[in-house]
Amino acid sequence: MTIKMDILWIVLGGVLLVIGLIGCFLPILPGPPIAFVGLWIQQLKEEIPFSTKFLWIWAGIVVVITLMDYLIPVYGTKKMGGSK
Repeated sequence: MTIKMDILWIVLGGVLLVIGLIGCFLPILPGPPIAFVGLWIQQLKEEIPFSTKFLWIWAGIVVVITLMDYLIPVYGTKKMGGSK
């Protein structure tokens, strides 16, 4: 039974990673957070693939990238004199 569950987690995590990658190019999907959820789902496997330190580092990277994704366009619009 655990092999079937491992396969489920691998497939589900892989799908979320691919959706996250697509979300990096489509503005409607938040790519990095979706991909990070895919990494967390990989942790549900019987053999844990990532360390806690690795996941915390990537959590910080995802937060910074997501904030920059929303704040840089606002800053650029203000700097270049764009309208609201």
